[in-house]
Amino acid sequence: MKNIFFLMLAFSGLFVFAQRHTDHFVVKNNGDTIYGHLKYQTSEGELHNVIKVKVNDTLKYTFNASEIIYFEEGLNEYYSFVPEGQKEHFFMRVWAIGVHFELFEWEVPYSISKKKLLIEYRPLLRIKGSKDFIKLDHKHWKKQLANEMKDYKELADDVLKGRYPMDEMNHIIDRYNEWKEEESTTW
Repeated sequence: MKNIFFLMLAFSGLFVFAQRHTDHFVVKNNGDTIYGHLKYQTSEGELHNVIKVKVNDTLKYTFNASEIIYFEEGLNEYYSFVPEGQKEHFFMRVWAIGVHFELFEWEVPYSISKKKLLIEYRPLLRIKGSKDFIKLDHKHWKKQLANEMKDYKELADDVLKGRYPMDEMNHIIDRYNEWKEEESTTW
């Protein structure tokens, strides 16, 4: 009897492992989750608005960004969205998420980018729960961010003084969100 129990336990463990053998998955608009190997970049490395999911050798899916809400590839998370002035959906990477601000990074496709020779990344900030994004301009992001965080004067001043480079913007957002959370728990 013990042997049968352990044999069934081993098979159930293999079944659970087979169901989710990867940390790559997509969530469709209807809520279905599909696990598998993801491909969402073009051969030039540009982030695309189409994602392919290979579940196994015979089961493969192709989805447009408009059919996907969210996907994860390892530690990276992406959401589907329609940028201002565009009609089609694209993917944006989650850069920082917290109790107040969410920061995303959108890799602008060459087809609509104004910088044809460089990969263009646009940081997008939004207040948690809002549908609207604040597009942070590469030249004025410090002023924009400091203005959004003016209630945390010390951090806003550090941003304006250039104590954070642009590639550490996620740390600024994390610091602000931690401060905001502490502020709400002390009241």
